[in-house]
Amino acid sequence: MSKYNHIKDHFIKKALEDYKGPINAKKDHELSLSTYRVEKPWGHELWLELNEFYAYKLIHMKAGNRSSLQWHDRKIEANYVIEGEAEVLLENENGELISHTFCAGSGWVVPVRRKHRVIAKTDYTALEVSTPHLDDVIRFQDDANRVSGKINEEHSKN
Repeated sequence: MSKYNHIKDHFIKKALEDYKGPINAKKDHELSLSTYRVEKPWGHELWLELNEFYAYKLIHMKAGNRSSLQWHDRKIEANYVIEGEAEVLLENENGELISHTFCAGSGWVVPVRRKHRVIAKTDYTALEVSTPHLDDVIRFQDDANRVSGKINEEHSKN
């Protein structure tokens, strides 16, 4: 029996069951943020906190790299650039990808079911807060040919 049975959203419940223990294991104490690291072809993420209300990450992308062209069925995410510059391609109502540039001190919100991609114009670091639907990733294009959903190998160093 899961200690998350009170959570009705199956995807959030599954994320907590899969990740909450490993994330908490990378905390010094209950008030600390986690150092749980997820390796990506374009850089890495530190998963600082996960609970039934939100996921909180520090994202670092190396210059010249880009994320998958992707969308989320349930996950809503907001990103705030701490340093560097990122180009974000976001699908508009007509299905066209529109380019937007964000520098330190600015950021973006990605609505559900909208294709998007982040391109690092320089090395960049951002804070991301999202709904806790962590494996809700539908990839349409990926430079490393990753499939949709969780990539187990990206979690192997924890």
